[in-house]
Amino acid sequence: MAPEITSAVNIRTSILLLAILALISGYVFFVDVSTQPPTEDESPWLYNVDMDDMNRFTITVDDEQAVFSAIGNGLWQMEKPEGGIPVAGERWAGIELILSGPKTRRLLDSEPDDLAPYGLDSPTSRIEIELKDGRIIPLVLGLETPDEGNQYAQVDGFQEVFTVYSGWGHVLGRLIQDPPYPKWYYQLDTSQLTHVALRANEQEVSLTKGVSLWTFNDTNKTKVDDETLSHIMTALGKPTSQKVIDYQVYDDGLAAYGLDTASLTIFLITAHVENEVTYRKEYLIWIGNENENATGYYGRSSQDTGKPDIYEVDSSWVLTLLQIIQDNPHIDDAELD
Repeated sequence: MAPEITSAVNIRTSILLLAILALISGYVFFVDVSTQPPTEDESPWLYNVDMDDMNRFTITVDDEQAVFSAIGNGLWQMEKPEGGIPVAGERWAGIELILSGPKTRRLLDSEPDDLAPYGLDSPTSRIEIELKDGRIIPLVLGLETPDEGNQYAQVDGFQEVFTVYSGWGHVLGRLIQDPPYPKWYYQLDTSQLTHVALRANEQEVSLTKGVSLWTFNDTNKTKVDDETLSHIMTALGKPTSQKVIDYQVYDDGLAAYGLDTASLTIFLITAHVENEVTYRKEYLIWIGNENENATGYYGRSSQDTGKPDIYEVDSSWVLTLLQIIQDNPHIDDAELD
């Protein structure tokens, strides 16, 4: 029996020694890797956070500001300039990655005596990234470097001055001047309209812009008088309010909003010339039921591809268009369905 006991002890001892050796080897490897000096081409991050940890983003340039907040499932919406509007996916794509942190080009000054040469004494841009745990990363951006390829930057509250790629700040600053509105968001320039067709309750008013005047699309091509035209164009201006109600609704969910068979259909064509090229764009909007409070109507747009978002526009905007149809019925052969 003794030899068997000794053998078992030897086996256990061998396993223990192997485990210790593995731990020691792993420790030596870990220490060796972690203590390697960084290569010269490695640039430190100005900051670096996980995209999923971001909750809110604010950018201020001079006196203008834009604010965005995460609403779950990878979706973001605007709080400012207009609250309750989801960001356009194609415009927002990549913004989260940009917000997760830029690499610096270099540490320019660890203890600057004067921030004025960098434009950081009164920075032109301020960025705040709020994380889900409540922490806030405050950044300031100053002047561009003489070659305009980089921009001076600082984590607010810390002395170090870094340079970051100037395009990083430009992309974020553009969110103020050109907010990433979704495709369904209605803000077209009525001066670019060339065709208008409104249909409701088996009635329609349709008009088209010719070389020098607007005419109704009736048999006689009746001229649209100036007062009527002005009223129609004013009515087709931007609604007082627009907000999202439901995201990416399947076809079988449209009936709940009266959008399986629309109560009002709006078909618009715009055209504008840019660099001697004429750009033509079509808009098709369906308006469904009025909400329970009679303050807005549900809508969806053909600009949304795939499953559309359902939004709401103020009732006064819709009622004005319905009144135009009632007051100016003209038949058009164009199909809106």
